[in-house]
Amino acid sequence: MEGGATGNGGAGALKMPEIWAESTCSHEPPTMSSEGVWSSYRQYGSSFWIGILQHPIPLLELQLFVIFFLHYLLHFLHTRLKLPWLFIHGLVGFIIGQVLRSNQNLSKLALNDESETVITTLMSIGFALFMFISGVKVDPSMMIKSGKQALTMGTLALFFPIILTTPLFEFMKRRFPYSQIGLRFFAFSQSLTPFPVIACLLTDLKILNSELGRLTSSSSLISYLISFALMAMFIFFRVSSEISVLVGFKVVVVCMAFTCSLWVFVRPLMFWIIKQTPEGKPVRESYIVFIVVLAVLSAVISDFVGLEYMFGPFILGLVIPDGPPLGSTLAERLDTVISGVVVPLFMTYGGYRITFQTGLNHIFMAGICGIVLLTVLGKLIAGVLTAWLCNIPYKDAFVISIIMSAKGIVDICLYITCNDKKVHY
Repeated sequence: MEGGATGNGGAGALKMPEIWAESTCSHEPPTMSSEGVWSSYRQYGSSFWIGILQHPIPLLELQLFVIFFLHYLLHFLHTRLKLPWLFIHGLVGFIIGQVLRSNQNLSKLALNDESETVITTLMSIGFALFMFISGVKVDPSMMIKSGKQALTMGTLALFFPIILTTPLFEFMKRRFPYSQIGLRFFAFSQSLTPFPVIACLLTDLKILNSELGRLTSSSSLISYLISFALMAMFIFFRVSSEISVLVGFKVVVVCMAFTCSLWVFVRPLMFWIIKQTPEGKPVRESYIVFIVVLAVLSAVISDFVGLEYMFGPFILGLVIPDGPPLGSTLAERLDTVISGVVVPLFMTYGGYRITFQTGLNHIFMAGICGIVLLTVLGKLIAGVLTAWLCNIPYKDAFVISIIMSAKGIVDICLYITCNDKKVHY
């Protein structure tokens, strides 16, 4: 073989390709915990901490410690400058990201691929529970009680931004056909009114239970549910164009069957759990654990059928009756973990993902800013039309429009998902 490859074999001689083989050794299953300081010291000497941080659990503990230490280190920004906590969480993540990107050795040690998988899985489960609790706290009947005012405001606040941004989106699509940013996805996500974000903002402003707060909450919920229906239609057209109409129709049927099954089967089960709970007594722990597992399972099923994984937990939360004994117990058990751990962790990771790119086209960036401004303008127009059609004071309609333009953790999740799934349409 060597002579045929290198000798005088004539014009017909073939050169054999070089084949390189790499082998790696790994423990299956991997060791989650370290063997301790002394064992790592005998193996690594003075660099014993390297051996410890090669295991997922000690590395996760260090990551959580650094994140929350920086949170409290920047606490003065919240107390003195009155900056919102979500901004501080994102700032912490941005600082961590810049430090790690400036030091490759530290980056490989502190946030390798395995540890990033662990922490993102933890955040995904936590965010699913956040959406679940956001739905649990809602009384779906408030959409009916609010009447045509909430229906008109919620519908117009979604469709007017889409109508206004479509011409600019089409121009940018023709002008920048090879853009790596999902322009259609970005324009649609900017038009959304994520109900969990609006509910949290109304709570922070302490107007959730006011007449203005109830109308805003109902409008945002209606708009959010309509956006889920539009998302299902979008999935249908995308699957139909990429595969076939029959497959797209099957996907939509599966999504509708999943949603209906929650109302048909799960809601009666929740009322049965309430009946099993004596008046004045807490809900049994086993029921609470079962519902939490069901919330995580609904996220898995949502992702499996082609929807965003946040859809299932939110609809499941709407299915569960709000208030005591079940809804209030779930909120009480999960609120502390979600607000104190999940939300800071998720926003920190969102800040960590921020990178500055150079060489971006100025016209392209102006178009992106134009999409954002047009969505706000669309919601303002929706507020004015609602005030004119439903006899709402223009001042209240303006305030509702501004509140419904707010963005938060749900939008961060959408952008991270868009980036991870390489959504470029």
